[in-house]
Parts: sequence; structure tokens; C-alpha cells
Amino acid sequence: MLTSRAPIGKVAIAGKEMCTNQGFKNMICKNEINRVYLYCWLLFNKDYLNSLGVGATFKEISKKIVENIEIPLPPLPLQQKFASIVEQIEKLKEKQKKSREEINIMFDSLMQKAFNGGLIR
Repeated sequence: MLTSRAPIGKVAIAGKEMCTNQGFKNMICKNEINRVYLYCWLLFNKDYLNSLGVGATFKEISKKIVENIEIPLPPLPLQQKFASIVEQIEKLKEKQKKSREEINIMFDSLMQKAFNGGLIR
């Protein structure tokens, strides 16, 4: 899914069948393109996508513009390897986020004990 106006270039991978409004251009990947590769290409080329926008009130990219975007396609095994690395990195980022949240909870608990005299022997 690619937002095509206000703002242009936000992307997501739909995890299931869904409907969107006219503010999206939705892409269904064929066998020669990996969805994670496409997602990342769109994500990393947000400025380029914005530069394609036209309109007086707000910029928009049309279906025709999206259809004419040339996306470099490395061999599928290379795309799949790239996607695998991206997915591993995202899992690590999620683990780090959870660890930070747990550390913050423990720190807040410790601070509360300290201010309530709970650390004095």
C-alpha cells in the first residue's frame, strides 16, 4: 500500500485482504518481486515519489504515474536474501524496544521506591 496524496510515500504491507480509499495506490506483487524488497524500495525512495506529485491544492501521484515508475529488480534470490536480512533486523529492533520498555519500568519502580524511602535500611 502506497499513499498517493497528503502525504505521498507512506508505505505498508497489508497482512490480509483489505480495502482502501482513493488516497492509496495498492500493489500486488508478482512472482518476480519480493514484497519486502518492494516495500523497502518505496520507503527509501519517498523523496523521489514526492517529486512525481502534481496538483495545485495538494500533490498527488496518479495510477498512471505509479505504473510508470521503474523499480530496479535484482534477481529474486538476491531480493529474498535482502528481505530476510531486513526481517531479522526488524526482529532485533523489536527486541531492543521491549528491553528499553522493561528497563524504563524497572527504573521508574526503583525511583518510586527511592522517593518513598523504600531503599533506606
